[in-house]
Amino acid sequence: MHWSHWWFLESARYLDLRAHVQGPPAPDGRTVVLRAPLAPSRNIVRDRVLPRLLDIARTERSDDMVSSALVAIGRLTDPSDAELPLAIAALRARLSAPNMLVRESALLGLGLLGDPEAAEILASVLSGDEEALGALGLEVSPARLRAFAAHALGFSAQRMDDARSRQRVALALVEALEGDPHRRDDVAVAALGSLGLVDLGPRSIIPREDIREREAIGHVLSGRALARYVDGWIDRSVGQRAGHTVRSRAFACVAYARIADDAGEDVRTDAVERLVDVAEDRALHMHVRTSATIGLGEVARGGGADADRRAREFLVAGLRGGQPLERRFSRIALASSSIRPGGGDDGLSGWTKARTALTGELARARSSDLAWTALALGILEGGVREAGIEAGPGTTSALSTMAVRRKSDDDSAALGLGIALAARGGPRADAMGNRVADELDATTSPVMRGHLAIALGLLERSESIDLLRDELAEARNQPILLWSVAVSLVLLGEPVDDDLVDALRESNSSAQRIAITAALGQTGTASAVEPLLALLAEDDRPTPLRASVVDSLAAICDLDRLPWRDPIAHALPYFAATPTLNGSGSGLLERPW
Repeated sequence: MHWSHWWFLESARYLDLRAHVQGPPAPDGRTVVLRAPLAPSRNIVRDRVLPRLLDIARTERSDDMVSSALVAIGRLTDPSDAELPLAIAALRARLSAPNMLVRESALLGLGLLGDPEAAEILASVLSGDEEALGALGLEVSPARLRAFAAHALGFSAQRMDDARSRQRVALALVEALEGDPHRRDDVAVAALGSLGLVDLGPRSIIPREDIREREAIGHVLSGRALARYVDGWIDRSVGQRAGHTVRSRAFACVAYARIADDAGEDVRTDAVERLVDVAEDRALHMHVRTSATIGLGEVARGGGADADRRAREFLVAGLRGGQPLERRFSRIALASSSIRPGGGDDGLSGWTKARTALTGELARARSSDLAWTALALGILEGGVREAGIEAGPGTTSALSTMAVRRKSDDDSAALGLGIALAARGGPRADAMGNRVADELDATTSPVMRGHLAIALGLLERSESIDLLRDELAEARNQPILLWSVAVSLVLLGEPVDDDLVDALRESNSSAQRIAITAALGQTGTASAVEPLLALLAEDDRPTPLRASVVDSLAAICDLDRLPWRDPIAHALPYFAATPTLNGSGSGLLERPW
C-alpha cells in the first residue's frame, strides 16, 4: 500500500477544511456551527436545494443523476425537518430500481438520514426477509445489496442520538453475521465495519420490549458485550467456521478497537492487551496482524497505563520488524495512539518515547518506509502542539535535514507534508514554509507539486498565493494537482468558488469533473450554490456533468466536518477491502465526496 492511498483516505482529518470554509465546530465536534457565515443557510438547503434533489430522485431517467441525488438527500435532510417523510419515500421508492448503482445509493441515503424508520428498512434488506423485501418491491436481496445495507446502518448509527435506536442497529448487524448461510465476505466485512461505528457505551441498555426475546440480544446489551462478541470474530481460525476469512477477521480487529474505546476503561485496556497479542502472533495472516496494529492506533493512549506502555513498546519494536505493511502502520499507530490522552496527570507521557523512536528511524529507515515515517512524525508533533505542549525544534529539524537528502520526488512530497503537519501553528512555520516553497520551485512533477501546495497551505505561507492562483488556472487538465491547489488556497483564506464553478462548466473529461467536484465540495461556500443550481437546470448539459453538480451541491451544503464516507474510510484495513468498498468501479470509497 502506497502512502498516498492512506493520505487520500485520512487527509480530511488533518486538513479540517470545514473550519476554514464554514466556521469552527459545534460542541458535538461532528458538525460546523449552524450560523457559519460562509456556509449555506438551512433555509437555502431546505427551500432551494432539497426540492431540486427530490425532483431528480422522483423523475430523472439518468441513473448517474438519480444515484447522486439519493446520496445527497440523505446527507442534507435534517431528521427534524418536515421533509423527512418525503425523503424516506423518495429513497424507498428507488430500492426497486433496475439499476444496482441506484439501489445501492438509495440504501446509503437512507443510512445517512440517521432515522430509526429508515434504519428498519435497511435492516429488512440486510436480513433478506422475504415478506419485508416484498413490501419494498424486492424479490431477492443479493449479497452486494445486503453489504450496502450493512454499511448504511453504520452511517445511521453514527447519526443517532438515542442509545436504544443504536442498539437496534447493532442487533440487526449481529443477526446478519450469525444468520448468513453463505458467510459472504462483503456482508461480513460490511457488518463488522459498521459495528465498529455503533457506540453502545459502558452502561447496560435495557432493550425495547419488541426485541428482548431475540436470540442475539445478549450481544448488544452494552459496549462491553458487543466488544466481547466482535472479539470472537478475531479468534476463529480460517476454515474452522465458514466466513471467518482473513478479510472479516481483519475488519473485526479495527471494529473491536473502536467499540472497546467507548465501552469503559477496563474494556479498553483489555482490548489493547488483546490486540498486541494478535499483532505479535506470527502464526496469523499478515493482514490480520496489521489490522490489529491499526486497531492499536484507535484504542491505545499516550499515558502511563501498563497496557498503553506495552502497546508503545510493541509499536516501537514494529518500526523495524515484520513485513513492510506492518512496519508502515506501526508508524501511524504509534503516532496516533501517543497523542490520545490517557487518564491521570501523565496522560501524554509517552509521546517523547514515540518521537525519539520515529526521529531515529527517519535517518535509517528503508527507502520504502521513509514517507510513512515523515507522515507519522507530522501527526505526532501536530497532535502534541494541539494538546498545548511545545516540543521544540527536534522533529522539524530532522524532517528538514532529511528533505535535503531526499532520494525521490515521492519522498519529497511526503516529507513536505510531514514538515507542514509538524510545524503548522508553531514558531518554525515561516522557516519551514520557505523550505517547502523552494522544493515546489524545484520540481515539475504534478503529483509532487500538489502535495507541496497543500503543505504551503497548512503552513499558511501567504507569499505563495499568487503562484497558487496561477497554478490553479493551469491545472484543469491535471485533476490531482487542481484538487490540491484549490485546497491549499482555501487553507490560505482564498476563495475558489468562481474558479471551480467555471472549470466544472467547461469540463469535458470525467476525470476532471470528479476532481473538480471533490475540490468544490470541500472548498466551496454559499456563493457557489446558485451558480451550481443554474448549471443543473441547463438540460442540454451532459448528464455526467450535471451529476457532478449534484455531488458538489451535496458536499457544500453538508455541515458535517468530514466527508460523508469518513467513518468507514478512517482506520480502514484497505488491503483487506472487498469490492463493495473498493475496486469494483462503484464501491463505496470510489464515490464522490
